[in-house]
Amino acid sequence: MNKRNQTQYPEFYRNDQLELSVVIPLFNEHEVLGLMYEKLKTVITPLRIRYELLFVDDGSHDGTAHALATLSTNDPSVTVVFLARHFGKESALAAGLAQAGGRAVVIMDGDMQDPPEAIPRMLNAWHHGTDVVRMKRQRLIGETPFRHYAGLCLDHILNAIFDLGMPADSIDFMLFSQEAATALGLVAQRRRHMASMFAWAGFRETVLEYQRSPRAAGTHSWSPRRHIPDFSGKADCHTIIETLLRGGMLCGLIMMLTSLLYACFVMAAITGGGFFNSAAPALFFWGGLLFFSGGACKHVLRCFRQARHPQYDICRLERAHAATTMQHA
Repeated sequence: MNKRNQTQYPEFYRNDQLELSVVIPLFNEHEVLGLMYEKLKTVITPLRIRYELLFVDDGSHDGTAHALATLSTNDPSVTVVFLARHFGKESALAAGLAQAGGRAVVIMDGDMQDPPEAIPRMLNAWHHGTDVVRMKRQRLIGETPFRHYAGLCLDHILNAIFDLGMPADSIDFMLFSQEAATALGLVAQRRRHMASMFAWAGFRETVLEYQRSPRAAGTHSWSPRRHIPDFSGKADCHTIIETLLRGGMLCGLIMMLTSLLYACFVMAAITGGGFFNSAAPALFFWGGLLFFSGGACKHVLRCFRQARHPQYDICRLERAHAATTMQHA
C-alpha cells in the first residue's frame, strides 16, 4: 500500500468495519467491465462509507481477468476472486459471498442491466431495519410484450414443477444483511436460488421495483434451452426426485385407468384384437416407468457428485490486504 492510494482512497484505510460489499460475478464481460466499475464508483463514493467491490472472474477468456488484475492493483477497494475454470453463476456468487466482509452485501450482474443507481435506495431500506432488499424488475427497456410474458409464464411453470418457492419477477439483484448472509452460508444446498432461500428462511424483506436496462455491451446468452436446465439446477436434488416420483405416480394412475377402459372396450368387442392392441399398452407403461426411474436415478447421482466435489476452486485472490492462491469449497 502506498501513500498515493491512502490519499486517493481515504475511506478504504479507515479502521471501522466495512459497511458494504458489492459482489459481481463476471464471465466474458471485458467490454462492459470498465463502464460498470466507473458507474459503481460514481454511485457509492458520495455515500462516504467504507466499501469493497468484489468481482469474481468465472473462468473468462476474453481479457476480463487481465482488466480485473489491473483494477485490483490500482484501487484498494477492489477485491478480485479468480476461479480455476468456469463453474457457473451460482458457484461464482458463492465464492464471492465467502470473501465478502461488509455489514451489507449487494449481489448483481455485471452486464449493467442491474443499475448501480439503485444501491442507495437498497441501503436506505436496510438502514430502516429490513434484512433482505429484493429488487423486482419491471419490463426490460426495448423488450417485446411477447418475450416479457413468455418469460414470466416459463418461470411460473418451472417454479410450480420444481417447487422452488421463488418470488415472482425475482432476479439475483438484492441486498442482504451480514446475518442473512451467514444464514445462507449454513444452507447445505450447493446450487441455490438466493431469493427463494431468503424467503424460506423468513427474514424481514422489502421489495423495490426498478427499470431494467438493456446490456451496455456484448450480447446476452439467455434462451429457454439454457434457462430450463439452469432453473432445474437451482432446485435441490430431493425436490427434483420428489417431482419425478410424483409425476411417475400420476402417469401410472392415468395409464392404469386408460388400460382399464381399453380392456372394457376389447371385452365389449368395440375394437378388434391383434398383437398391436395387446402390446401397445405394455410398451407405453414400461416406457413411462423407465423414463421416470431414469430421471430419479440421474438426480440421485447428482446428489452423490455434489457431496464429493467442491462447489468452486479459487486459483487466485487479489485484494489490497494480500494475495492468496488455491482455495476451494
